[in-house]
Amino acid sequence: MTMNKDCSIKVNRKYLNIYHVLAEGGDSFRFFPQNDGYVSGFVLSAFLGFREYQSSGTLADDFEGVTLAAFSQLSEYQQTILKVFAMKTKGYQILQNLQELISVTEKLADRGMEVLIGKVLKEYVQESKSGEYILECNAENQVEESLAMFIRDQLINNSLL
Repeated sequence: MTMNKDCSIKVNRKYLNIYHVLAEGGDSFRFFPQNDGYVSGFVLSAFLGFREYQSSGTLADDFEGVTLAAFSQLSEYQQTILKVFAMKTKGYQILQNLQELISVTEKLADRGMEVLIGKVLKEYVQESKSGEYILECNAENQVEESLAMFIRDQLINNSLL
């Protein structure tokens, strides 16, 4: 697969603020490492979406996305994880088309963000009149704790494996 420097990862506009919160955190927390949060949040969402795809067999619908990051910003490890998700979703031939691979991972991440909001963040987010999800004021600490507990519970129940 050839790397196109212009390839970008897009996310659903309604989730952009949630990615920002996961990446930047608040005054008292940052769930992902600084300078890596957007792509780490995307990989987490894609993982949750992949798990959902395995049980439902459906991807998220197409959406008009906004750029989150360049694909080249992902580490080799993160790119490999996303390639595996795409390959397990659409077959090995997807590795020949970077744009299609990114499109599939974007849909997985979109579904994963639905899961994240529905199972973890629903108490702390509200949908604005424009349809975007926003975090309630001063909820950063609760978000960090809820996300950590969700991941821990999933690991204990072998749901993430």
